Amino acid sequence: MRVQDILTQQPMAQVEARLCRRTDVNCSEPQSPVVLSDERGLVRFDVENEDPVQGFTGYARLTRNDLMPALYFFNPPIEGSTEMLPVQLLRLSVVGALTQQVGVSLNFERGVVLLSAFDCRNEPAAGVTVTTDDPSNVSELFYSVGGLPQATATSTDDSGYAGLINVPPGKLSITGRLMLTRRVLGTINLLVGPGSITYSRMVPLGI
Repeated sequence: MRVQDILTQQPMAQVEARLCRRTDVNCSEPQSPVVLSDERGLVRFDVENEDPVQGFTGYARLTRNDLMPALYFFNPPIEGSTEMLPVQLLRLSVVGALTQQVGVSLNFERGVVLLSAFDCRNEPAAGVTVTTDDPSNVSELFYSVGGLPQATATSTDDSGYAGLINVPPGKLSITGRLMLTRRVLGTINLLVGPGSITYSRMVPLGI
């Protein structure tokens, strides 16, 4: 997988990465040694699949002193050698500016979730809405419009990006639906950490 700056799109070197079990919120039992990204932002893991049928269903924890800690959940599970799309990391120095674009201030006792929706051809999916398993637990939902997060948007644009700000730490279930038909695209189960960003992909059921 590759890591890059969310604003400049430039590769990020010396990012510490390790693989963790899906339910291991603190990565107390890592599934890989610490790996450092190189000058191209490339991180390469070797992992033993404990479940050869389901594949590796955990996440990669990505950290560096000047970055907001990141948890990248693999969806669909990793079943063999693959290269992921770039993971766009966020510098601590610009967190406030990006959340203000949505009209909120980040509570560092809570977290951020960034999602990318894809269709059956593995292309970014427009017209997707996302909901959580507990809508009463207030967090700010946004969708990307022309490359910028907008709280007033009602579904993903051609980039397929959506996100939530100030999500309480712990387990979170998110469902994606096609806005026009309300057909379920997929559901993913994630972990959210305080002061961190959780990333994942929303893909069609069965993909």
